[in-house]
Amino acid sequence: MSVGGGALARLLRALTGGHLGKDPVGEVGERSLAHGVIGAFEPEAGDADACWRHYWGHVEEVLRHTSYLPLASYAERKRGPSGRCIEVLSLGSGSCGQELTLARGLRSPYRILCVDRDQSRFEEARQWAVDEGLRLEFIAAEVDSFLIEPGRFDLVLTHGVLRRGSNLQWVLEQIAASLGAGGAVVVVDVVGTGRRPLWEDNGRFANALLAGLPVEITRGHRVEVDRANGIETDRREEALSQLDRYFEPEHVHLHGAFMRLVCADPHLATCFDPQDPVRRKYLDFLISVDDAAVRAGALQPLELWGVFRPRGATVGTRCSTAE
Repeated sequence: MSVGGGALARLLRALTGGHLGKDPVGEVGERSLAHGVIGAFEPEAGDADACWRHYWGHVEEVLRHTSYLPLASYAERKRGPSGRCIEVLSLGSGSCGQELTLARGLRSPYRILCVDRDQSRFEEARQWAVDEGLRLEFIAAEVDSFLIEPGRFDLVLTHGVLRRGSNLQWVLEQIAASLGAGGAVVVVDVVGTGRRPLWEDNGRFANALLAGLPVEITRGHRVEVDRANGIETDRREEALSQLDRYFEPEHVHLHGAFMRLVCADPHLATCFDPQDPVRRKYLDFLISVDDAAVRAGALQPLELWGVFRPRGATVGTRCSTAE
């Protein structure tokens, strides 16, 4: 896929419905970063937190038009009218920002169990939970060796589990068995097949797009497709096949053709710092073009946010409201 300057301009006009003028940013409204960004596991390369979270704030805005956000409301519906405790498991929870937001939004009795291999990532969340009286529990463990109680959970959240797990089949079996009647799993991960060709195509498009932006914004930086950009393994074909074996989709949102490449780059992340109003407008422009490219099928998406039901859930006991 080779995109020249003129071809890029024509493609952008097609993708954006012909609304691309001399100042592409002028057609893009500012987006505010939503609180409690859903499922935004870090790209793990460079100080990209603000840029990456701004992008996930946009994803959250899109998902709020579905019945799955706020996640607390969805969890309440999964629980039903029985008055029992809502049980939530979060695998690869990281610093537990999503879990704190979920706990604050729940009105029914609940318990949220956060599992991550790095104990230090719980420190701030643990303090917030104590200060606010939130029922979060924390366990430091490797996800691919963590034993999950069968039939216990209404909702399981997974963050990067598909791309990281060395024993993926066993992990997915555990998750499927852990869900009670009506339970679901929310999957946040990286998808796609044939990493090198896919990322090279998306990276070339991103670099052609960056070349058309003012140099005072980009500072001449481009995405580096050879960088890992937060991807630890290359098992996505196997992962999606295994996911389909144990679960069926309830809602799938595929997105992000190149925004990870931008936000995971330590130089570009500062070039598109959302705390700077001018740079934020260009960041929003990139997000809009990314959305349009995925929607039009011009580029394949790299990111997945999805809700899945097990193909055979196990009914189990759950905590009572008195616990």
